[in-house]
Amino acid sequence: MSLMHPDTSDSFLTSVRVVCRSQPRINVLNHVLQQLDAFLFPSQAFTLPRCVQHGNIRLFRRVLVTLDNDNTRCQFEKIQQYRLAMQAAAKLGHLWMVQQLYQRYPVALSGATALAAGQSGRLPLIQWVYETKRHLLNMNFYAAVYKAFETSASRGDLHTVQWLVKNFSNVVFDIGIPAKEGQLEVAKWVLEEGKYRCRFDVADEVAVRGDLNMMQFLVNRALLDGPSSAPDLAAEFGHIELVKWLSENESKHSWSFTTTAMVCAAKNGHLEVVKWLHENRKVGCTTNALDLAAGSGHLSVLQWLYANRHERCTANAMDNAAMTGYLKVVQWLHNEGARCTTAAINHAAHKNHLNVVQWLHETRDEGCTAEAMDWASKAGHLAMVKWLHVNRREGCTTFAMDQASANGH
Repeated sequence: MSLMHPDTSDSFLTSVRVVCRSQPRINVLNHVLQQLDAFLFPSQAFTLPRCVQHGNIRLFRRVLVTLDNDNTRCQFEKIQQYRLAMQAAAKLGHLWMVQQLYQRYPVALSGATALAAGQSGRLPLIQWVYETKRHLLNMNFYAAVYKAFETSASRGDLHTVQWLVKNFSNVVFDIGIPAKEGQLEVAKWVLEEGKYRCRFDVADEVAVRGDLNMMQFLVNRALLDGPSSAPDLAAEFGHIELVKWLSENESKHSWSFTTTAMVCAAKNGHLEVVKWLHENRKVGCTTNALDLAAGSGHLSVLQWLYANRHERCTANAMDNAAMTGYLKVVQWLHNEGARCTTAAINHAAHKNHLNVVQWLHETRDEGCTAEAMDWASKAGHLAMVKWLHVNRREGCTTFAMDQASANGH
């Protein structure tokens, strides 16, 4: 591939070409165009790595040619720019840029550049590195190859994965990488065609995503080994079908449901999961289920738990609901005889939930402490501070003014 020449017709700035086109006598004087272009182009403001980050090929070409012909820079400075630019280009998968820089400074194609190329997951670039300096891909226990597999397998690029497995047949690849991203076809192919391993925590990642097909594949192929929180995580994120399947296939793996399942499902408002666990599993729950559901504003979950479970909430429930501004939850808990503490108004004031503060002030007797005005001041909630000053007697401490001043309020 030949190097670029600085005075190719498309290398001039657009502004130079447009203006000079209206002046035919000037437009034919190439040396004049070059002088105008050189004067107007802010080449000193751009480094090669910066051009690479911009991803503008035309800008990259201009700065590269300018750097090539710049006699005011020492060779070391030029080489440093070539090296850093090549690494940046490799990371972004820009093969053409890497090749241009390699022609100028072949040594810049190093282990770090190969690792960046692998991270890009771009097969043409990886193949070029393989053909140019194959040993770089073997460095540090095939670090670049692992990076390439991680990137390509995660995005479902089976073609690149196949090339990697074929050309690095001695490398053991992690099926957990495509598995956690839901790339079932990639995971199946690696299982059938390559050397593989599967890290023990991949079941947890699959459970968080609620990927039933992937979980079935991993379990049925006996790829999972070791403890797992998959059942609790599936419940926490509301994946009811996966919860059911894990329960039905509990004997195939060393997992089990715990009280965390219902607690976290309640916290996240997954009422269907809460009901199913209550009816089909005997793990139960704790008062945390009610306290956290209240703090998250899930009134329907809270009401169902009260109607169907024997656990009752603690003072944390109303305190949490007040802090997060769920007035209807606060009112419902009040009607159910729930308790709260001074933290209810304190936290509601801090988070600027004035309607909650006013209702608690008018309805409850717990009151608040000076912390309410202190933290409202720190957060800059002037209307809240004024209301507390007029309607409450706790006042504030020096913390209020100190923190308001420190935060620019």
